[in-house]
Amino acid sequence: MKLSAKDQKFLNLVKHTAQAEAELEKGRLFFEKQDWDTAIACFTEAIRLDPDYALAYNNRGFSKHRLGDQYLRAIEDYDRAIGLDPNDARIYFNRGYSWSRLGQNNTAIKNYDKAIELLPDHAWAYINRGRCYQELRQYQQSIEDYSKALRLEPNYARAYIGRSVSYYRLGQNELAVEDCDKAIELDPNSETAYINRGYSY
Repeated sequence: MKLSAKDQKFLNLVKHTAQAEAELEKGRLFFEKQDWDTAIACFTEAIRLDPDYALAYNNRGFSKHRLGDQYLRAIEDYDRAIGLDPNDARIYFNRGYSWSRLGQNNTAIKNYDKAIELLPDHAWAYINRGRCYQELRQYQQSIEDYSKALRLEPNYARAYIGRSVSYYRLGQNELAVEDCDKAIELDPNSETAYINRGYSY
């Protein structure tokens, strides 16, 4: 029996979607190997097969981010991904990360705000937003964000290290030392924690 044009179009869409998912998975594997260029090529093929594949745009954007010199191109992909799926907290988080790498901390904070609005338990969004507040010398807001992250993930040594810096900048050296102590307890090989504790002493 001959398929109608409508049925054939649907079957082609299903086929393309399956192929797009396969390319997405290939890209993920290359991403894990830190082969950013090949990952980008796979995600680009996934987008060619399925132009409305928000996750493929997101993953391609993060691969471009990892190259270290394509933050604006990464942001373009995140913009497209958000246009297709405006409720995915990961995309806002990644876009905020790229903006922060460009030194645009206020814009980054807005993206982290949205990520937290969509996913209130996103500990890394609090950590990264705390780092942006730190760059803006808004140390109290920074401490609040690191503290929120630690309530969610109490074993994040990097959050203790980040908060110790803000305590140090506010002259609260005893609290800074306590945070460095905790960071070293969690990660005895953290050079940064020892250095920060030395400054605080």
